[in-house]
Amino acid sequence: MNDIDDVTQNSSINIQLSVENEVFIKVPQSEPRCSAKVVVQSASGSEARVECLGAPLFVDVSYYLIPGEQVALFSWTNAVILIEGSDLLLRNVFRTSIRSLNRAIIEYHSFLHEVRAESEKSLIEGPITLLCGRDDSIKLSTAKTLCNYATRTGWKPLLVDLDCRRSPILGIPGSVSASVVEFPITLDEVFSHTHVSITFFVGTTEPQHQAEDKMLSPSYVHYSRFLLSCCNDRLTKHQSNIFGWSGMIVIVPELMDNAAVNFITDIVEAHNVSHILTFGDDYLFHKLHIQYLTRVGLHGRSKVQVDRISKGHSHIPLPPLEQMLPGIFHSYFHGSGPIIFQPSQWLKSFETIEILRFKESTDQVQLITVEKDELQGIVGCIGALFHFDKIGTPLNSVPFAYVRVHSIEPTGVFLLTTTPFTFPSDRLTLVIGTVRWITST
Repeated sequence: MNDIDDVTQNSSINIQLSVENEVFIKVPQSEPRCSAKVVVQSASGSEARVECLGAPLFVDVSYYLIPGEQVALFSWTNAVILIEGSDLLLRNVFRTSIRSLNRAIIEYHSFLHEVRAESEKSLIEGPITLLCGRDDSIKLSTAKTLCNYATRTGWKPLLVDLDCRRSPILGIPGSVSASVVEFPITLDEVFSHTHVSITFFVGTTEPQHQAEDKMLSPSYVHYSRFLLSCCNDRLTKHQSNIFGWSGMIVIVPELMDNAAVNFITDIVEAHNVSHILTFGDDYLFHKLHIQYLTRVGLHGRSKVQVDRISKGHSHIPLPPLEQMLPGIFHSYFHGSGPIIFQPSQWLKSFETIEILRFKESTDQVQLITVEKDELQGIVGCIGALFHFDKIGTPLNSVPFAYVRVHSIEPTGVFLLTTTPFTFPSDRLTLVIGTVRWITST
């Protein structure tokens, strides 16, 4: 009976969309699972064509909304959008008079499509595109949209997420990741649960120090370079097939001042970047545009193409980082969307686990042992687990699991893992950084 009452508490609204019109939905984190949904319906007797970040929505099919997500529905025709959910969700449905970003993105996709086609003819690597600037939510939606349009036209791009802060597509805050995208990312899909990715733990959610010098975190720089090198090697290996021709889309976090220019310049020169698309940062655009105006790219490419998408397009800004992190970590360890995980706690004795932490100097990162009198300070920290027998150094390896340090006991350390599984009986290495999941007691 309670279930029936819960269902009847949901309300619904119909939104009329005209041609090239857009509606935004901010799904509350408190929204019950599998309760909020959207349905596309035809209007005026014509078939509706509605997309979410480049992925088509079928008419009269229910799509469940994931708690905490921000959704933008764009219509190429007249359409009716049925939205069902709590009163709080319906109060977070809105339209804007500002022009949509979709047309600009699809034009940029068409440009990349021609470059990919030329790469196929020449049997060379496809375009490597950097998305950089200040508007994190636009960069995130643009990356997904470009990947969706690419897969719909037969390509299989490599998506690289170098944003270790609030909104990683593939991993958790404090990590950088990469994955091949072979099919459109749908509205009701938890991307990190459906795509196999390679993820490196950088140990921080702040890629750039807030000090006056604005120096980048050495651990972030180290793993970003290492991940891009792995991805570049993969493109080179597959330059005779579609995985190489499809190229790579790279999301760069918001970085300030000359540190951003220097970091991007290093990436361009070291990793064969062909295109740079900036968002909301005129200083960064002009510096890069002047720098690469006549400069010829590496590996036989023509000059690096620098473009920008200026402010004025409609988007939903992301909440402050401190508001998002607890919910993101909770979703990761306890499940999100229609999937509910049963996290496990494991007690590892001090004899079977080595606990290390990142130590950063001016230009390099090291791993040092956490002493016993410092162990209480790592409670609540997010860490990466490595199998001791299968690594040379965690600085050049991918962890096999992420954990939260739950508590320190006299006999060992309690770890919270994402899913129930048995740890290897061999000695493990736990690497922690400054990333913490703080919950109320």
